[in-house]
Amino acid sequence: MSTSALKNDVTRLAGTLVLAKVRITTSGFADPALRALLPAITRRVTTHTRFADTPVPKALCQELAQAAATEGAQARCIGKCTVRERIAELIAEADRLQFSDPRFRRELAQWLRPARHAEGMPLYASVADTMLALATPVSASIVRTFDVGNGVAAAHRELVRGSPRLILLVTDGIRTTRG
Repeated sequence: MSTSALKNDVTRLAGTLVLAKVRITTSGFADPALRALLPAITRRVTTHTRFADTPVPKALCQELAQAAATEGAQARCIGKCTVRERIAELIAEADRLQFSDPRFRRELAQWLRPARHAEGMPLYASVADTMLALATPVSASIVRTFDVGNGVAAAHRELVRGSPRLILLVTDGIRTTRG
C-alpha cells in the first residue's frame, strides 16, 4: 500500500493468531519512494539450493550492512566456521521444533504448490527433490501428516555449512512509521 497513494496504519496484535491489523487511512504512513521497489516483488525469488563456494567480498558485506542500516535494521556477514556451525545447529533445532507442531505442518502443506502456480511455494523450493514437484498433492499430505523435522533440519544444516557466508538480518521491532 505504501507504494501507492494509499496511506496505512499497522497495529501489531501480540498474543493472537492474527499478526497485525492493517487499515487504509487518510493520515497514516505512506512512502512514495517505495514505488520504485514495487517491480522487485514479482522478480523476488527464494532459493534453498547451495550457493557457489566463492568468497563474498568484504566490500559487499559492508554495502549490505549500510543498506540494512538505512532501513533501520542491522546486517552482519558471518564467515567464521565456528559461528556458522552454531547457527546451523540453531536452525536445525528450530526446524525440528516447527515440524513437531501439526498446525505448522498443516499450514505449510496448504502453501505447497506445483511450480506452475503463481502463488504458494513450489515443492522444489523445500527440502524435497525437484522431481517430487510432480507429486505435490502426495507430498503436501506427507508434510501435513508426518513430522519430517529431522530431515529438514539435516538439509538446512548442510546448506548453512556449505555456504561461504551467512547474512544475519536483525531488527529491534516493527516500525509503523519511517524515521
